[in-house]
Amino acid sequence: MVHILLSIIKLGVTSISCDHHKYGLAPKGSSIVMFKNKTLREFAFYSFSDWGGNLYGTTSLQGSRNGVGIAGAWFAMLRLGRKK
Repeated sequence: MVHILLSIIKLGVTSISCDHHKYGLAPKGSSIVMFKNKTLREFAFYSFSDWGGNLYGTTSLQGSRNGVGIAGAWFAMLRLGRKK
């Protein structure tokens, strides 16, 4: 696995996304994106200050929705993940 990741980095790939709901048997609407480094990840943050409730910031497009989708994805990865 490490060899594959190093090969991808050498090709200039800066991010990889994964739709758990398509191939990981997780609930619909759960996806992740992994960045090559922290600097690239900083561009994924969202903040909005032009509303009456002060500054709103989030690290996901899901915003303030509940975490059922990502919890289901985590469970699917643990249950169906690589066997040792």
